[in-house]
Amino acid sequence: MKLQRNEVLDVLIKVIQGIQQDIVDDPEPIAEETVPIGNLCEFDSLVSVEATVYAFDALGLGEPSCTSIFISKDSKALSLGQVADRILRLASKRK
Repeated sequence: MKLQRNEVLDVLIKVIQGIQQDIVDDPEPIAEETVPIGNLCEFDSLVSVEATVYAFDALGLGEPSCTSIFISKDSKALSLGQVADRILRLASKRK
């Protein structure tokens, strides 16, 4: 089954919302333009590792090929749209 971008975005948003429920009292709105690291309260690089594992599992992709899908190769925080695109590229290489 080929992943669709909107499906990946939905999963990412649900994963982050689930994590937010555990660490903040008032969850923040999350959209495609959201950059979780640096823009969401308590969402840092360590939390992004956990979110990466949850997202890959929810999408049926198995073990992540990187520590955090939320950080680019040049160590920049990515928006959820960029994360979704990156997941789709990684998923297409696995088939």
